[in-house]
Amino acid sequence: MKASPLYRHGTLCELAHHPAMYTPMDPVSVWETHSTKRTLGDVEGAARFLLERWPEEFAETPLHRGARQVALDALAGHVPVDAFRMAFVAAAEEAGILA
Repeated sequence: MKASPLYRHGTLCELAHHPAMYTPMDPVSVWETHSTKRTLGDVEGAARFLLERWPEEFAETPLHRGARQVALDALAGHVPVDAFRMAFVAAAEEAGILA
């Protein structure tokens, strides 16, 4: 997936941590550790997970980079939230953390 010229890691990080934003999505459960499952129910929380908790060995794959880009696009209102959820699920499956 080609990155948009709007994508900057800092921009996604700022949007994901913005206290006034809350963009709900159908919940997705992922394994945060081998024994800790986390359920993510909003785009901002899932974007933070992509940036801060993603398994390092999968942090720069095309699916992970694509999910980060779609997160930014969803937070900006350019794509439906379901498009981000699908990208997140695909990246989580690849990383072996989808619960």
